[in-house]
Amino acid sequence: MSLSNNNRGGAISTQTIAMIWEKHLGTSKIHATRHTFAVNMEKAGAPLSTIGDRLGHSNYNVTANYMKRLHSADNPYGDALEELFGM
Repeated sequence: MSLSNNNRGGAISTQTIAMIWEKHLGTSKIHATRHTFAVNMEKAGAPLSTIGDRLGHSNYNVTANYMKRLHSADNPYGDALEELFGM
């Protein structure tokens, strides 16, 4: 809810959200909240259909591809590699 004199009580703008994010989190990348939301929904056990509905996707293939991209950096062998390399 906006507290500004011009829009008091109305919805805050995406620009305002970006400014708040920048100030408190060090990034203005609002879209990152969708990534965080989607991954945490999945970790909580939500099916792709529910995640897709919440993200506003009209096609669940979009959601599946989205989730695949979010997990593309995951490496199931990461811990073993760290141990092998003495890290």
